[in-house]
Amino acid sequence: MASLSLVLTGCTTLQNVPLPVSPGDAVAVHLGDQVKVQRRDGTALAFQVTNIEPDTLAGQNVTVHYADLTTLQVKRVSALRTGGAIVGAVVLVMLVVGVSGGFAVSLP
Repeated sequence: MASLSLVLTGCTTLQNVPLPVSPGDAVAVHLGDQVKVQRRDGTALAFQVTNIEPDTLAGQNVTVHYADLTTLQVKRVSALRTGGAIVGAVVLVMLVVGVSGGFAVSLP
């Protein structure tokens, strides 16, 4: 089960999200999303969104104004990576079972 969670953790990707042009514009970020932002001063922050305002985005101990950002990325689950990981895991199990001779049952 732990290996499955490790595989699925690798199935996420950062997607660029357009920054709002003016206060009140919709932003494609939701409460609970993991985001990575790049500020105009060159600093980068990564945090979980706890509050969304018309001109700011906030996480625990961090508030950023959209006007101060150059990029905004949201961590999303990638269907392609998830599907590939599942297919890869199934193939790996089949190879291991095939190399080890499979599951043998002896009948009396």
